[in-house]
Amino acid sequence: ATGKPYALGDRVEKSETIIYLEDEEYYNNLRIKSKEVDYEISKQEFEKQKSLYEKGGTTLRDLKNSEINLINTEYEMEATKINLAKMTVESSFTGVISELPYFTNSVVITKDSIIKSDGSELTRWEQVFILNHMAQGGSRIPTGKWKGFIEFPNTVSKIKSMAEHVERPLIKRFSGRVDVLLSASDRVGGLDMTGEIDSADLALLFKPFPRVPAMLLFWDEDKNDGFEAEVKLLFDETITEHLDIESIMFLSERLKQLLCEALPDVS
Repeated sequence: ATGKPYALGDRVEKSETIIYLEDEEYYNNLRIKSKEVDYEISKQEFEKQKSLYEKGGTTLRDLKNSEINLINTEYEMEATKINLAKMTVESSFTGVISELPYFTNSVVITKDSIIKSDGSELTRWEQVFILNHMAQGGSRIPTGKWKGFIEFPNTVSKIKSMAEHVERPLIKRFSGRVDVLLSASDRVGGLDMTGEIDSADLALLFKPFPRVPAMLLFWDEDKNDGFEAEVKLLFDETITEHLDIESIMFLSERLKQLLCEALPDVS
């Protein structure tokens, strides 16, 4: 709590505290006051040993030990300050707070930057992807009518790239591992729709953006009949109002990357 509620659309100043986490147990475990006292005692002891050493009243070993103790208490104090700072979230910009859901997270958008809501950075290409989506300015709500990538205009030149950079890596990673794909999907915010779409061994619904759903259909290999695994991405018929073709390709490759990296590789 900050004593002041903040919401999307509010204007904030850079370095202004927008969130303060109240956790008395966490604060007490930091032992801030006791570590401040430890530091002062260590500092006084070092000064004392230093003065005695200069007068020949103590050994170099005792002086070094007191210095080491002082250094250690300084490190503990710095670590405590870092942990204490984690209880406060400050605005990194001056501007208006705007947030857009993005896969399982969300992104905060200002006139100068796009970052994840947890403060971590996006890649340059992800920022371009999000900006393209915003610039497209689509407003149509998904109809629920699914289309394959090739069914959209001007995609013929991208079909080979879709196969090489999206479908084949997914097949290689999850062939014979339907359960692993399902677990990976859960990590990425996927919804199991297999019960409603029974034409595939697995049907997974993703929502990279609120009005940009994507459906991944997966048919596992059948060694007895000699069939290899197959993957197909479907998009709502309204997607081209929200993303251009290059952005749809990026979305497909990003989804592939998230799924393939969601869990450790299993041999």
